[in-house]
Amino acid sequence: MKWKPAPSMGGRVGLVLILVVALVSLGLFWLLSTRPISIAFFFLALSVLVGVILTVVLGYWTFGYYTLRYRVDRNGIVIMWGLLRQVIPVSNILRLAPGTDLDPGTRARGFTWRGYYVGTGQDPELGPVLFYATRPREEQLLVVTPSVTYAISPRDRAEFELEYQLRARLGPTVALEQGTALTRLARLGLWQDRWLWALVALVIVANVLLFGYTSWQYPYLPDLLPLHFGILGQVDRIGERTELFLLPIIGLVVWGLNLLLGILFHRRERLATYVLIASALVVQVVLWLAAANIVVRGLRIVTF
Repeated sequence: MKWKPAPSMGGRVGLVLILVVALVSLGLFWLLSTRPISIAFFFLALSVLVGVILTVVLGYWTFGYYTLRYRVDRNGIVIMWGLLRQVIPVSNILRLAPGTDLDPGTRARGFTWRGYYVGTGQDPELGPVLFYATRPREEQLLVVTPSVTYAISPRDRAEFELEYQLRARLGPTVALEQGTALTRLARLGLWQDRWLWALVALVIVANVLLFGYTSWQYPYLPDLLPLHFGILGQVDRIGERTELFLLPIIGLVVWGLNLLLGILFHRRERLATYVLIASALVVQVVLWLAAANIVVRGLRIVTF
């Protein structure tokens, strides 16, 4: 049987937060459309991007609130939140206890707000705690296991406990494994490859800084720039200064394609993934050198 969580204002708070962040992002985007390209323009664009990312994160977290369920059967308890499942085998459950058994100082650390408590905590007596609740500590129910305690808040705690006891007496039909049930995509080893993601982050930083450098120098450049040079250094192509932004855009496209290919190759050929991401970093360096060269020559034109 699936149990809904106790009602709270957590869902409405999440929707309000999404609306506020989305409106602020739209306001910044409008402001961005009225500003000339400069370093201020770059930081404004970066703020819009952060706002969009935050809106997506808030959206998923709020989706988690509305999909939160607790399933009870003779094999154990399953907490369903968003696309995630926490499996608790009946054989591992030591007891169900009131939320007041938690130390008053034990709080959910994570993306939480009033009426919505999802995150991790550390209790002096019970150890690690995972929170999937919509009510405060005094109204929570604890599912205590030897390794982790789960804090939940079913709509009717007494009925929930009764159903669990009745089903637990029947005995399990399937041996479950305690922990997070992940999708096939989430189980891929690349998500735990810290060196790979450090390299990916380095490429992102290099590309973002290239956008920033281009925006910073843009107001000081002439309308027409030498954009390409022959073997002997002579100018063989002149274009508008806006074309300078093609360099960081190319870097972004290369990064995206190499990352996608790297994800596809990682399981079978990890080295190939590293080569792809490293080559994307090399491309960023080359584009940086090209941008710096064009900017220096453009500034010389202005000086003379």
